[in-house]
Amino acid sequence: MEDAKTAVLIGSLFALTGVFSAFCAMKDYEWFMGSRKAAFLVKIFGRKAARMFYIVLGLLLVAAGCAILLTTAVKMW
Repeated sequence: MEDAKTAVLIGSLFALTGVFSAFCAMKDYEWFMGSRKAAFLVKIFGRKAARMFYIVLGLLLVAAGCAILLTTAVKMW
């Protein structure tokens, strides 16, 4: 049961982090895109490509979080 709680926590964190990343990239928040790590990608690829990268990254994190949560739910049945 302890493993299930850990998996739910990790899956939820992945999904929430992904939603946050994708949302901030879509809204083009300056504080998000101007952060040190994002600014590196903006400098190399341009702002639009960096935003697309963070949107795709966010969607992948949401998918990974959902996969973890669904796998945990199936194992609990």
